[in-house]
Amino acid sequence: MQNFFGTDGIRGEYGKTVTEDVAYKLGGALGDGGNTVVIGRDTRLSGASLTDALAEGIFDAGGNAINIGILPTNATAYFTRRLDADFGVMISASHNPPTDNGLKVFDRYGFKLSEAKQLEISRLMTEQRGFSGVCPPCSVWTKAQEIYLNELQTIARLNGIEVALDCGYGASYIVAPQIFELAGAKTTVFHDKLEGGKINLRCGATCPEFLAAKAKDSPLAFSYDGDADRLAVLEYGVAVEADRVFYALAKYFEQTNTLSRGIVAGTILTNVGVEKALNDIGLQLIRSDVGDGNLAALMKQKGINLGGEESGHYLLFDYATSSDAVINSLVVASMVLKTGYISEFTKELKLVPVSKIDLVITQQQKEKLIKNNFARTAAVKLNSEFPQARTVVRFSGTEPKLRFFVETNENAEKIIEKAKKLFSAAVDKTE
Repeated sequence: MQNFFGTDGIRGEYGKTVTEDVAYKLGGALGDGGNTVVIGRDTRLSGASLTDALAEGIFDAGGNAINIGILPTNATAYFTRRLDADFGVMISASHNPPTDNGLKVFDRYGFKLSEAKQLEISRLMTEQRGFSGVCPPCSVWTKAQEIYLNELQTIARLNGIEVALDCGYGASYIVAPQIFELAGAKTTVFHDKLEGGKINLRCGATCPEFLAAKAKDSPLAFSYDGDADRLAVLEYGVAVEADRVFYALAKYFEQTNTLSRGIVAGTILTNVGVEKALNDIGLQLIRSDVGDGNLAALMKQKGINLGGEESGHYLLFDYATSSDAVINSLVVASMVLKTGYISEFTKELKLVPVSKIDLVITQQQKEKLIKNNFARTAAVKLNSEFPQARTVVRFSGTEPKLRFFVETNENAEKIIEKAKKLFSAAVDKTE
């Protein structure tokens, strides 16, 4: 049976992997039995038609759709809980280019679906009839934006701090500037227009270089990706490593007695330097597989309230059930007001250098490499041959790539070359 879901929902090129037919079938699977489904989206040009098709599938299955319009991903999770809905769907390809789109699904509690639930929904999707190509527009609940802004106003008072924001032409383009002004910050804002054809292009969280050039005089700057779940942080035009931001939050939460159980959750890619620094201040790091859904599941299981990924996703369970870059930036700004700049607050943290290589693969190659357990076998070989390093090998859940992650103070180039040779040999065997 086909599993439509990857690491973070259904994602791919619009018109190929992600189509109105796929959205319609997802709607039919989620709406079955009269379920209520909250729908949010980012600014992508394909978002409106996917919203309409998804809603039509929900309605045709006897369910009810509530369209909250263009808001950050976590707003979909928030309104799913608040409105006691059965599911939430965020239509977004996150940090991907404008030609892509995706469908992220939340359960009634505002969490990403478990793998078992994804398989169940995939099965139901295969049983749905195809999209007819005809559906009326799904009207937007216009009060959603105001309600969400009111919710965020309780998070921080920023007392005139100077902040630059790069909204990346994405879902934060209205909410982020407004909430920072309401919190009392003095803001300079870039890419805050409804231009979905430019989303993530040379701007946003995956391109902090833009703010590095434009906001050199800003004490603090934040950059968001397309659906505002990923955050980049800069101080006077210098990007702060995501693992450093994560450590700063852990240290700050511990100092303010708001950290649960003295434990924080990272992933297999969280820098070992973070783990050592946390241990030095009496905190413990536990790790999940990559993906904020996996991170959230571990946090729920262990009863902890702070998690982070080196990609710039931070889970602050005291505020949200999924990564909300706008909320996270408010918390970081409030922290900086109290503790000083992150670079100074975390000066004891020594990050181990990281080297990465992404190798493009076909779907056929991926399936054969997975069948041959290549990722695990390669990681074992590399870590055995180079014990001074920590090497992670994994398949991307959102792109057709095999990723090698090498954390070491020496011989990174040698390890990468060995990784390429292992990959080439494995690919030759699959052909």
